[in-house]
Amino acid sequence: MNNFLNFGHLSLLLWSFVACCPCASGQGQTEVSQVGNLALRAQMSLPAASQSLDRAAAIVNGYLILESDIDRELRFESLELSGDADHSLSTGSVELHSEVLQRLIDRQLILQQVALQTNTGDTVHAADIDLFRVTSLIPACAQGVCNTPEGWDQFLAARHITKESFQQYWQQRLMVLNFVEQRFRGGIREDPNAVAIYYRETFLPKFKLTHASAPPLSAVASQIGDILIEQDISSLLSDWLKTLRTQSTIVVFQAGKEQP
Repeated sequence: MNNFLNFGHLSLLLWSFVACCPCASGQGQTEVSQVGNLALRAQMSLPAASQSLDRAAAIVNGYLILESDIDRELRFESLELSGDADHSLSTGSVELHSEVLQRLIDRQLILQQVALQTNTGDTVHAADIDLFRVTSLIPACAQGVCNTPEGWDQFLAARHITKESFQQYWQQRLMVLNFVEQRFRGGIREDPNAVAIYYRETFLPKFKLTHASAPPLSAVASQIGDILIEQDISSLLSDWLKTLRTQSTIVVFQAGKEQP
């Protein structure tokens, strides 16, 4: 398995980026089969006890995003998988609702591209999910409460998340990251000059502030190179998502009405 899918910093960066990339909406003529989407949504359904009257939040190329999808996403956000959740926004705030909806729109656009390119990556099955790796990314699991299957089940249940819905969420995560890896990373090459500039202008000043001794460039060049590659991928992904939005038909609803 390549470094990108080794649950490292880059994979977390890109997932959080898809979660909050501010891209302008647009309209187009893209059509995607809904069979897979309907099956996906059925697998990710909330427990029956928590179901209530639902309404549409957005339509992305014919795919319906519901208010319950936003609620479900907030449940996953509570796990802080990326470590980048914006805690300044209250759970019921309009800003947070809009942010999560934009995340779901971007993710759906990417998943539709994955569906159109069926040879992209291997299928990720629930059995492929490494519980130890997953829980190591969740701060609330740091005390070892999630280290056993029973502890993991209790952890999810306390947050009203089913094991099946989490597995589907994690599978989506891997599909998106694998797709982005294959599409963007191959054409990016490390620039030694850029690494040296980052070391001099960004890395060293942080050590000077604390009066600590900085390691030599040779000791951190590889890590800095990875950071710069991450930044390049994020930039390419942002531009690509903006283009996808202009080529897509996206309708966003507010209080049950279509936004103008």
